[in-house]
Amino acid sequence: MKPILKQCEKFPPNGYRAITIFPFIFYKRQISEETLKHETCHYYQELGLGVILFYVLYGLFYIVGLITYRNHDEAYYSIPFEMAAYDVEDKNVSVREMLYGWIKYIKDAYKKD
Repeated sequence: MKPILKQCEKFPPNGYRAITIFPFIFYKRQISEETLKHETCHYYQELGLGVILFYVLYGLFYIVGLITYRNHDEAYYSIPFEMAAYDVEDKNVSVREMLYGWIKYIKDAYKKD
């Protein structure tokens, strides 16, 4: 099973290149191979956890990041799902790694440097 790519004029919101809402990857303009890999990783994360659980965990990770860092960007980049998706952008990884690779990032997600 692969994601369904949908080009839209008004979605995702400004500031975002693409967004995955299972089973779709929405994008405004042509997307790079790296962005497609990133969003495909989110597709498999959602497939593995189920859409509801994925977004509940995503939201909780983001809130913990906001409390920890008090900064949107740092909170976003500390989300284990995002850490894993950014890590696969320039690599060839298996579907299994996309499904469950985010787990290994949990311990590193909220370490203050």
